[in-house]
Amino acid sequence: MKQNTLTLALGRIFVLICSFMALQSAPALAAPGTQAPQNAAAGAASAQPSPSALGFRIRNADEESDRPAAAPALASTPLGPTEKKQLLARLPALTQTADDSKDFALRAPSIPVPRTGPTLNASFPPPPASIPTPMGVSAQGPLKVERYAPEGPVEIAPQLSVTFSQPMVPVTALDALAQNKPPVTLTPQPAGTWRWLGTRTLMFQPHTRLPMATEYSVEIPAGTQAVNGQRLAQAVRWTFSTPPPGIKAVWPTQKGPETEIGDSPQGPSSAPSVPSAPVRLDPVIFAAFDQAIDPATMLTSIELRRGGSGGGARTVALRLATQAEIQADPTVANLAQNAPQGRWLAFKPAALLAADTNYEVTIRPGAKGAEGPRTTQKAQHFTFKTFGPFKAVAPSCDSDPACPPFAPVTIRFSNPIDSARFK
Repeated sequence: MKQNTLTLALGRIFVLICSFMALQSAPALAAPGTQAPQNAAAGAASAQPSPSALGFRIRNADEESDRPAAAPALASTPLGPTEKKQLLARLPALTQTADDSKDFALRAPSIPVPRTGPTLNASFPPPPASIPTPMGVSAQGPLKVERYAPEGPVEIAPQLSVTFSQPMVPVTALDALAQNKPPVTLTPQPAGTWRWLGTRTLMFQPHTRLPMATEYSVEIPAGTQAVNGQRLAQAVRWTFSTPPPGIKAVWPTQKGPETEIGDSPQGPSSAPSVPSAPVRLDPVIFAAFDQAIDPATMLTSIELRRGGSGGGARTVALRLATQAEIQADPTVANLAQNAPQGRWLAFKPAALLAADTNYEVTIRPGAKGAEGPRTTQKAQHFTFKTFGPFKAVAPSCDSDPACPPFAPVTIRFSNPIDSARFK
């Protein structure tokens, strides 16, 4: 312990001696508020005040050797004319090559000014006899209908098109073609426009699409004449149809993210639905369709049965939900906002439902939409269940069924809980 104390004391004395020697060798520090004098010596660094009262001067020890030595100036005498000629005579003679001389580079000449041609007076459209036959079209043979669409049962019909084997209209302005009666009859014909795509294809373009739930018939009468005089030997007829109303989305439901519903040309189909928890006793029931409907008319074809569709099922009276009731249910309000306008309805049971009970919503055959006369041929239905007693179900450990120590435990409840009030 005494040895350590002595060593520490000697170290402090050594530091004080070094500090005193540095202050003696350093230039005087400027007083506070005054400018310190600059050292005139090259490469010297001015001492700066230090909180430890230690001053340092740093300079290059080999500063003189780092400076490049100035080269001595040598005496020189300019060459005279005779000496210059003698020096140039020692160089080899210059020989001219092909690349030493080139013509001046000129830009390409401008193209000549176009000359005016003769003025030709011709009628438009030209006479039918002077119109050449389009490629792939035979000028000989009878007039035929090459193709048409749609045909038969279709999910949706955006337009009607017919293509003939011969040009049916001359090449003229579109306004002139619109004044001619089309050679095709569509029954029933909704609001829309007939227009020609070229001279052989005729299209009927409805304002939106051809209405749903409708049977259509199309006829091209015999004797229809082409531009070249060829006529249609026999009448051409066909039919197509759009489907009756079909469910696209429902709530509430127990079927999960998809509910099997029916009445499409290919049979039952899958429509998206919103998976729900156990339903309260006065639910707002939502159903969206693939076409426009009248909610009051559609409600007459909907029934709600307790316990499913068995013999002991009891029908529950229904009524349309008010706008305030729809907005009070966040799920139904969101579904209604995202559904196309005029294609959904929301309804409620006229009285409270029984708790812990299965219910089935059925859209009976014969349901009618607002676009066409066709009615549904098959029942469409979905189910839900009202809430039962509140209890914990299926507690488990997510990571290990054995629930080792410190493993998280998940508890599922039979009914939704109020997270704000849950303690």
